[in-house]
Amino acid sequence: MDFRVDYKLEGADDIILLVTSEAELQELVDRLDRVSANYSLLVNVDKNKVIGSDGIACCILIQNELLEQVDTLQYLVSLITEDGECTTEFRTRLNRGHAIGALLQKVLKSHSIPISMKIRLMKVLVWPAYGCKSWTLRKNEETRLGAFDIKRLIKIFRVSRSATKTNKWVLNKAGVKRELLRTVKTTKIAYCGHTMRKQGSLEKDIMQES
Repeated sequence: MDFRVDYKLEGADDIILLVTSEAELQELVDRLDRVSANYSLLVNVDKNKVIGSDGIACCILIQNELLEQVDTLQYLVSLITEDGECTTEFRTRLNRGHAIGALLQKVLKSHSIPISMKIRLMKVLVWPAYGCKSWTLRKNEETRLGAFDIKRLIKIFRVSRSATKTNKWVLNKAGVKRELLRTVKTTKIAYCGHTMRKQGSLEKDIMQES
C-alpha cells in the first residue's frame, strides 16, 4: 500500500504524522519545527512521542533533543499500540466503564431515581461507546460488549449473584434490548460512510487500499 503524506495542518494541537520510514519522519518533524518557529510557536518536546509499527526502533530529534519512543500512545480518545490492534484500547475502555459504574453505585441504587433515568445515565456515563468507530470487532469483543451491557443492568436492579435470573429476565425487567453492541456497530458504519464521502482523504485511501 502506498501512503500519501499530507502536509496540510489544520490546527496547532493534536497533530499526528504518518510516514513509512524514519528518514521521512525526521524530515517532517524538522519542517514542522521550522514552520512553528516562523509563527513564534514552540514544540513541546516532552509532550511529543514516537511510536513505530511492530516495535521498530527509531531515533527522531527535535531541537537537538531525542523524542521518546513508546509502545502505547494516547491520541485524543484513542489508545494506539505499536501492533496496530485495538485490543488494549478495548480492554481499557471496558475497565474504565466498570470503574465509572462503581463510582455511580450510590446513584444507581437510589430508590428516588426512576429506572429509566438510571438507564439513561448508564448509556451516557458508563457505556464505552465513545470513540469506538475505529475498533475491530471480533467474536470475543462482541461477547464482552454483550456481557458488559447485561452486567450494568444487573447492577441497576441489584440482582444478587445467587439469584437464578436469566439475561432475558433482566432485559424484560428493564424494558430494553441489547443495545451496546448495536450502538457500536451503528457508530462504525456511520463513520465509514462519512469517510467514504470525503474527497482527498488519507483515511479513505487507506480503507480503499489505493
